[in-house]
Amino acid sequence: MKIFFIDIIRPPYTSYGIEGSMVHKWELINNLAKYGNEIHALSYENIHIQYDNICLHAIPKSKRFIRLTYLTFLLKMMRKYSFDIVYIRTDAGIYASLGYIVTKIFTNRVVYEVNGITFEEQQLVRNELSGRKLKTSENIKIKFRKYKEILMWKRADSIIAVTSYIKKYLIQYQIDEYKINVIENGANTELFKPIDKCVAREQVGLDQKYRYICFVGNLAPWQGLEFLIAAAPLILKEYINTRFLVVGDGVMKEKWMQLAEDLGVLNECIFTGSVPYEIVPTYINAADVCVVPKKPIKSGYSPLKLYEYMACGKPIIATRTDGFELLEEINAGILVNPENPVEFANSTLMLLNNSELMWNMGNSGRKYVIENHSWDGIAKKVMAVCNNLIKNR
Repeated sequence: MKIFFIDIIRPPYTSYGIEGSMVHKWELINNLAKYGNEIHALSYENIHIQYDNICLHAIPKSKRFIRLTYLTFLLKMMRKYSFDIVYIRTDAGIYASLGYIVTKIFTNRVVYEVNGITFEEQQLVRNELSGRKLKTSENIKIKFRKYKEILMWKRADSIIAVTSYIKKYLIQYQIDEYKINVIENGANTELFKPIDKCVAREQVGLDQKYRYICFVGNLAPWQGLEFLIAAAPLILKEYINTRFLVVGDGVMKEKWMQLAEDLGVLNECIFTGSVPYEIVPTYINAADVCVVPKKPIKSGYSPLKLYEYMACGKPIIATRTDGFELLEEINAGILVNPENPVEFANSTLMLLNNSELMWNMGNSGRKYVIENHSWDGIAKKVMAVCNNLIKNR
């Protein structure tokens, strides 16, 4: 099967955080390629890169007439290769909309991945950073993006939603539910695996005398890291030798560092910034407890970090939001109510005081991810969607 993945791709071995979305894209196409599929994708690099069954095509640079340049480039790609499937992601921006137009010209089969409600996320970012009510012009831009995405959802041949809540959300807009397939995110279970805590701390230069609470990911408004920071003073009252490890970068970093300073815990917080992807498992394994303090959103969650924590065998504290119910179902973590620092702190202290409970939760999570959320398994599900589309076209 020949698949054109219309999005910017590069191996995620450069940074984590702002580049975290690269993890999903790279792991998916890399595992699709392992099964003999020929994958074509876009790259910012100035050279034509060839991997096993993966061909990255450098997009042309243009400061003027950007859309026309990209449109022409995509047209040439479609003429040169006879693609069986065109795979478009909802967060691909200009490439998603232009790719959709070009694909329909050539009547290719379109699989559209909805990995989030981007206009909702965009509004959250602007509200957080501006600190004011959005201008009319800003609201118009968000609404335009909303209706553009709805149109592409309706016209796509098949849709992959990364959460069941996204599927329910799409159905509200009269999207045919029979073409929506729920395929959640995964983890690289060969890279993310348990290693000795002391060894991990030595490798990344962390002091062995501290207990570490770890967050990994893009520092974006919906991550809810302020919930952890607000709980930090309460945790430190009982465990003064606790440190809060924040691995990643993003638009909210300065604001959250300022919050930590205001609460008097900045010295106990370690903001690493972006780190290489292959080092992320070491930071996770250096921790005692990992956290996913997400804010509730309509689309629910299927976050990479959740499965990566579980793959490393770590107990997890997550906010009680759509998509995290499985932590309680499989006894892999504890759910707490958002914006409740006392509950967050008490749950963290309960784990720190019970090493057997932490081990049991970590072991349960590791087993679940291997059986249900390896990228190899995710790729097989995506292949089934593509093959079914080709068969029934």
